[in-house]
Amino acid sequence: MEGFSLLHDMVITPSYYVFFKAPLTLQPLSWLLGLTGVASCIKFQDSQPAIAYLIPRSSPSKPMVTIPVDPHFSFHFSNAYDDASTGETVVDIIRVPKLYLTDTNGVTGNPIWKTVNYERDVPKSTLWRYRLNPSLATHTKQELWTTYCDFPSIPISRTGQPYRYT
Repeated sequence: MEGFSLLHDMVITPSYYVFFKAPLTLQPLSWLLGLTGVASCIKFQDSQPAIAYLIPRSSPSKPMVTIPVDPHFSFHFSNAYDDASTGETVVDIIRVPKLYLTDTNGVTGNPIWKTVNYERDVPKSTLWRYRLNPSLATHTKQELWTTYCDFPSIPISRTGQPYRYT
């Protein structure tokens, strides 16, 4: 993976390890000089795509598949599975349109929890489904749950398998 990555979570299917890399950069000078915390040095690049990485599990010689998707940040996944009928990898993910780690203007470097009005300033994280086509390196997406959510869970027996999300 090129560039700075903040990979917090991942999912597996029988065919792939799946990671989503948000469009972030690290500008560490102020942190290295002891002027701010490291979170103040992470910047979200909303003009750049996020990247879905599918790493083959059973055949290490097969190349990793990279699929550009819409800019977003995700901390947590719900599940992923291979859809044999379409050849797609289905990924259910909690995503937010933009990452905020410092004040929403990015000016003071204060931690977000000290200055932000969450209801007004921070977009909510919701559940989305990405259908990734590794053969064509394309995707589609659909919002599954419009209510704020995080920390999704499914029965462990369904990990990497199709499941009902409602």
